[in-house]
Amino acid sequence: MKQLEQALKAKNKEAAMKLFDWQGVSKEMKARQEGMFALLFEQDVKSVKRSSLPSNFPLEPEENGVRYRPNVSVVGIITVEYADEDNPMEAGFAYGIKDKAFYLATLIEGKPPNLNGH
Repeated sequence: MKQLEQALKAKNKEAAMKLFDWQGVSKEMKARQEGMFALLFEQDVKSVKRSSLPSNFPLEPEENGVRYRPNVSVVGIITVEYADEDNPMEAGFAYGIKDKAFYLATLIEGKPPNLNGH
């Protein structure tokens, strides 16, 4: 994802936000995701690497009784490593394919687990 690396190195938040697929994402989740992502522009990027999806990657996290799922078919992870040697940091982003294009995945509210078996 050269576009992500270029956007992060140029500190171009608008270009980076265009790499996400926002379809089906609530206003609250979009604001939350944008806020977390904005923090990444505060440091200089050392590298951006793409890797396959780890088998233990939580694709459908649950929070406060709500199960979330990615809005694209996730195929891998993009890891961003930052240049600050005193405080090494990495950030990982799931990415996937939708309509034959690559996007960074965002989470959408899924159906809560069925506790009654119905």
